Amino acid sequence: MFSRSLMIQLSLAIVLITSAVLTGFGLYRYQKNLQKLPDQLDQNLELTAKRLSISLRTPIFNFSEYETRDIILSEMEDPNIVAITVFLKDGSLSKFVYGRSIDNKPAPVKSFIPKNGEMHIRRKILYETDELGIVEIYMTPKYLEERLRNVFFSDLSQIIILDAILIFLVILFVRFRFIRPIMLLTSAASEISKGSLDQKIDVKSRDEIGVLAKSFTIMRDAIQKQIIDLNNEIEERKEVEKKLRLSERRFRQLSNATWEAIVIHDNGLILQANELYYEFFGYSEEALHGRNAIPLTVTPDSMRYMKDKIASDDPGPYAVIGKKKDGTEFPIEIRIRAMEYHGRMVRVAAIRDLTEQKKAEEELKHLRNYLKNIVDSMPSILVGVNEQGQITQWNLEAERTTGVVSSEASGKKLGDVFPQLSHAMGKVLEAVKNRQVQKDTKVPLQIGRVTRMSDITIYPLVTNGVEGAVIRVDDITERVRIEEMIIQSEKMLSVGGLAAGMAHEINNPLGGILQNVQVLSNRMRVGLPKNEQVAEACGTTMKCIEKYAERRGLLSMVDMIMDAGKRAAKIVENMLSFSRKGQGRFESHHLSELIDRTIELAGSDYDLKRKYDFRQIEIIREYDQNLPEVFCEQGKIQQVFLNLFKNAAHAMVVVKDSARKPCLTIRTRFENHMVYIEVEDNGVGMDEETRKRVFEPFFTTKEVGSGTGLGLSISYFIVTEEHGGDMMVESSPDQGAKFIIRLPIHPVQSEGDTDSMVTSSFRQGS
Repeated sequence: MFSRSLMIQLSLAIVLITSAVLTGFGLYRYQKNLQKLPDQLDQNLELTAKRLSISLRTPIFNFSEYETRDIILSEMEDPNIVAITVFLKDGSLSKFVYGRSIDNKPAPVKSFIPKNGEMHIRRKILYETDELGIVEIYMTPKYLEERLRNVFFSDLSQIIILDAILIFLVILFVRFRFIRPIMLLTSAASEISKGSLDQKIDVKSRDEIGVLAKSFTIMRDAIQKQIIDLNNEIEERKEVEKKLRLSERRFRQLSNATWEAIVIHDNGLILQANELYYEFFGYSEEALHGRNAIPLTVTPDSMRYMKDKIASDDPGPYAVIGKKKDGTEFPIEIRIRAMEYHGRMVRVAAIRDLTEQKKAEEELKHLRNYLKNIVDSMPSILVGVNEQGQITQWNLEAERTTGVVSSEASGKKLGDVFPQLSHAMGKVLEAVKNRQVQKDTKVPLQIGRVTRMSDITIYPLVTNGVEGAVIRVDDITERVRIEEMIIQSEKMLSVGGLAAGMAHEINNPLGGILQNVQVLSNRMRVGLPKNEQVAEACGTTMKCIEKYAERRGLLSMVDMIMDAGKRAAKIVENMLSFSRKGQGRFESHHLSELIDRTIELAGSDYDLKRKYDFRQIEIIREYDQNLPEVFCEQGKIQQVFLNLFKNAAHAMVVVKDSARKPCLTIRTRFENHMVYIEVEDNGVGMDEETRKRVFEPFFTTKEVGSGTGLGLSISYFIVTEEHGGDMMVESSPDQGAKFIIRLPIHPVQSEGDTDSMVTSSFRQGS
């Protein structure tokens, strides 16, 4: 049923469309010929009357009655002529009247009365300057109409034959190209559903059906793997249960040998506990048997704190206050894990006495705070490391710069916490070995989303036999930035003007070359009415011209010219890119801020004010306040927004309706891990053909010289290829247009993109 339905639908669709088009064309041509029929009859009457008046003048002048009748009868061989009347001025002949008999043969009649629809003409018979008589001719259009109908029905029969051929070809194509592979997939899916996972899927196609077959194969292999994994998991679980029974027998021996109190309980009801647990809290095993031990062994505040932590599945450790049987309170640390015990889920807790540890910690805390205040008061980044590269000191300035607190950085590798300084470990070893200060100046460090220039100084340090060094980092970004601004300004003064001038001088002739080459290519194409008319006027055909151009290689030469022009345009673009300052790095940005900055830019730059005042356009912002940052290249994303704003403004400024105020609506939202940006205008909109080609390079609806057709194609490339997103458009004529951009929030990294990797790892604190 599926295959028959699909074949019938496709066949009917093609036949109906073809029949409708061909039949419509035949009806149109038939109606046109009917409209031209009166003019054609009029022309035939004129030619026949002129010919007959010339043919009759000699026999009438010579008074030859038989010759006159023969000429009239000869003319009436035309079935469209229904009557001919000849009136003579003088002579032996007075009048000839010929009409049609019952069998449609020409015959003399006494008189003739024309019918409705029949046309006639009168013309004088002249011999030199003398008028010999008058000839009248009557014609009927019914034979011409009958011939037109015959032609129409002949065309209709050809359409029916063509439809039959199309049905046969479509059925064959659909059956072998689509239905057969689909039926193979259906059969394979049925076998797989019955458990036959070794079923072979023999569909070798590179289209969507091939992709579907590949997906079926992947699904089959995945199911097979899951079954194998499930069997392995069952075997592993049996082994674990066996080991668990053995471990339960050894639990009491091991728990009594540990330095921590261990207890297994079910909502506070003790199931098992070691001897140290009872010693900690001063209870005997019999005293806690069958009772909820938690309220008896911790303070009420600690009990509420523990319940909140346990409810959130936090295993600890928890630093709480324990309570002995005699009411004495002391600090303890508890770690809790869930476990299966005799077929039910319970909790096991490990408890440590922190009394002595708390005293030592208080003493160390005072000393550390004193030393930390000294180090944190320094305006520079101070990082202490040992010979293994582990961090021993991390001051407040380092915390502010990296966003990593001292507790997280301490003891970790310098390259893991502060990857920008990983190269300094070689200098650290050299400084410790030689007991000499090492210093690097103007070192670029990627701090957050910006690059900071720093001076790095390494001081060797020997304390209590532990060798290491102190790394001091001083920020000199502002000083270096001023120097770079001076250098960049000087370069832009020379290179920027040169690049802009060269681009202007090259683009004008280059645009003319590319445009004329495109026109030349179009004028050598077969199928354009104007080309066919001019070729026919020159005594040839476009097929002959195309054949000549192909044999002489003219078409390939045109393509070579176009390719060379495009390469030249790319060179000009590279020159302009060189004159612009920008690092082109992917960083996290708030799209709402980028959009607002681009709107400000559109209102003042890129010569937009020469054609319209962008600031007079109403801007409606519908931003998602919870929109996450997007990892992107700021300059290129702004270029995309600017191209959309310019196109929207152009589309709105050409609207002839003065009552419609130009309005640009910009929306942002977050959905399915993607950020959506919508730019909607109330301009002239686009038809279906324009909407399909809007992202094609060099396609533009603007007049020649006003657009290059590259803005949206470049924007599409930036969004899809460079940022891994999507770009689409929705539009209808006179209904405005809405461009939709989807961007991923995570970075799109290519191989060797070390700057993006460093920034990402630093932001995540890895």
